[in-house]
Amino acid sequence: MTDDRKGGGVSTRAEADLDALFAQARTEAHGEQMALPEALSARILADADSVLAEQAAQTQVRRARQAPVRSGFWRQLLTSIGGTPALAGLAVATVAGIWVGIVPPAGLQTGLQTVMGTTGTDDLFDIYFVDSSDVFEFAQSEG
Repeated sequence: MTDDRKGGGVSTRAEADLDALFAQARTEAHGEQMALPEALSARILADADSVLAEQAAQTQVRRARQAPVRSGFWRQLLTSIGGTPALAGLAVATVAGIWVGIVPPAGLQTGLQTVMGTTGTDDLFDIYFVDSSDVFEFAQSEG
């Protein structure tokens, strides 16, 4: 084992000891399989058990901290209608409906005049906005 760096590094005695250890490991590895000492194996398993127990405890603490948060009414309503894209569609439809209701197009007025049988816009808006007939009288006149 050599050190290519200039000016220092591992001493030759340490290198020799290290080379001897590597040589011993190579000869033992080619022979029969080496087993861990019993004490070392027991310590490794005990350490693994303690790590697993600690991780399980941390997981339980995390789950306790992250208790299910009950969402509010508005969040549930938004989720039930389909989220923000559906809410945007409803908002556009609402604005369009209000716009058509306040400023109806000319074709809508003439179509309503034809359907309702009126001639002027004043009669149309009286019928369109206010139901002047009583429901009970209408049911009685039908028969």
